Amino acid sequence: MKKAVIPGTYDPITNGHMNLIHRAADMFDEVIVAVVYNAAKNNMFSLEERKAFAEEACSKYPNVRVEAFEGLLVDFVKKENIDVVVRGVRNARDFDYEYELAQIYFMTGDGLETVFLPSNGANAHVSSTMVRELIKHNKPCDEFIPFTMEEKQ
Repeated sequence: MKKAVIPGTYDPITNGHMNLIHRAADMFDEVIVAVVYNAAKNNMFSLEERKAFAEEACSKYPNVRVEAFEGLLVDFVKKENIDVVVRGVRNARDFDYEYELAQIYFMTGDGLETVFLPSNGANAHVSSTMVRELIKHNKPCDEFIPFTMEEKQ
């Protein structure tokens, strides 16, 4: 049984994330969407809200579960017996950053492998940062997220 993790802050979860989760769910027996708590980040939504948004968005996938965690990904991976880290890349800048992380995961995670999935064209421009800016300025963003903000406010 191959188990994968897709870590992220998911602040908030976007349609780009959902595309990645959908594709990973087709590739792996179990996928864990790991909502990361990082005190150094100034998140718009609390950890509980981000986890709840992700659980709602992922509820249609029977082999996907959502977990929140704090600390190092390699420790979470060991605890959950995960085989692979899945990371999405939208552009060369993303790839360079993710490649460096993959090397660290491999070295500190007993050979933990990372699989890169390129974003699909429709979501290549979507980021949580962009969505947060739209929300902050009361602009419509429902086409970029798997729920409506009116439901959440």
